Amino acid sequence: DALHVRVHYKCPRPVERPVFGLAIHRDDGVHVTGPNTQMAGLDLGTIAGEGTIDYAIDRLPLLPGRYYLSAAVYDHDLITPYDHRDRFVPLVVVEGGTLERFGIVELSGAWSKNGEGHGR
Repeated sequence: DALHVRVHYKCPRPVERPVFGLAIHRDDGVHVTGPNTQMAGLDLGTIAGEGTIDYAIDRLPLLPGRYYLSAAVYDHDLITPYDHRDRFVPLVVVEGGTLERFGIVELSGAWSKNGEGHGR
């Protein structure tokens, strides 16, 4: 299924070029992914007051299991955190039609047989 994450922010004073990011960790601590606005090429300029930043994907490729979602906002140099909520939202992925059972993600690739008699 799709995944939509909305991060709410409240700035007591203007913040220039913040970088919003997410992370997903599997319950055993494996860092699965960590997208952020800077890597996506989204320059937010200066933000002030209250607002939201959204992150959406059409199809979550995670295999069934328990994961945790983190959210953070840093300065443009990714050095100073303005806020960092580490693994504060549990994310449970249930079986949704895949037969895959090994690893973390479903690649959605396709197998094919390309002729007979090749190889030994």
